[in-house]
Amino acid sequence: MIGVLRGARAELRRLTRPSYLLSAIGLPAFFAALVTVLTFNSVSSTTTIAPRGGPTVTMSDLTSSGGFLKGVETSFTFLGLIVLVLAAMAVATDYGQGTLRNLLVRQPTRWKLLSSKLLALLALVFLSALAATATGSAVARFVASGAGVSTSAWQLSSAFGHLLGLTAGLFGWAAIGALVATVLRSVPAAIGVGVGWALPVEGILGSAWKAGKAWFPGGAFEAIASGGSSTLTLSRAIIVAGIYVVVAIAAAQVLFARREITA
Repeated sequence: MIGVLRGARAELRRLTRPSYLLSAIGLPAFFAALVTVLTFNSVSSTTTIAPRGGPTVTMSDLTSSGGFLKGVETSFTFLGLIVLVLAAMAVATDYGQGTLRNLLVRQPTRWKLLSSKLLALLALVFLSALAATATGSAVARFVASGAGVSTSAWQLSSAFGHLLGLTAGLFGWAAIGALVATVLRSVPAAIGVGVGWALPVEGILGSAWKAGKAWFPGGAFEAIASGGSSTLTLSRAIIVAGIYVVVAIAAAQVLFARREITA
C-alpha cells in the first residue's frame, strides 16, 4: 500500500504540470460557469429546460436549498468528457512516448503501477469537481437576482454532498477512460472511442430510450452527481455505477498485467 501511495504522489506530480492542471481545473470551471449562466437565464416561473440527455430544471429546483448547484449538475456531460479525455491521456501517453518501461523499472509490480495512476487520477478528479462546484456556485450567486431566482433557501452545506457525488460520478468516467486507453494504447484512438460512446452512442440511444439511459454508464454516473434522477434512485445509481467502475478497473488491471510492453 505504501508503494501505491508513493507511486500516486509521483504520478500526481506529472498530472499537475501547468498545461495539464489548467485543463483539469480551467475547463471544468469554464463549462460550469457557462452552463450556470445559461440555466439561470433560461428558466422562468412558467418554463423549464431539459438539456438533451440531462436533467429537467425548473424554477423550484433553482430556489431549493441546493439550487445554486443546478448549473453544475446540468454541465455534467461536459465535465465527464473532460475527465475521460484527461484519464485517457494520462494512461495512453506512457505507451506513445515509450516511458512505460522506465516506470516499470521503478515499480515492476504492474497492478501497483496502474493503481497508483488511478489514485492520482482520483485526486485530479476531485480538483476538477472542486473547481466546477466553486465556480458554478459563485456564478449562480451573481446571476440569481437578475434571473429572478430567490436565494433565501440556499444552503452552502448542500455543496459538500454535491462535491462528493460529483467527484464519484466523474471518477466513473476516469475509470472508463483508463480502460479504453489500456485497451487501445493510443491517445487519439482512446479519446475517439471514449467521446464517441459518450456523445453519439449513449446520447442518441439515451434520447430514444429514456428508461434505458439510466443503465448506461453515463446515466448512472450523472445520477450519482445529481443525487438521483427520475429514472434511477441514488442508491441504485451507486450500485450500477459501482459495477461499471469495478469492471472497468479490473479489466484494465488484467490487460495491463498480461499484455506485452512493446514501447
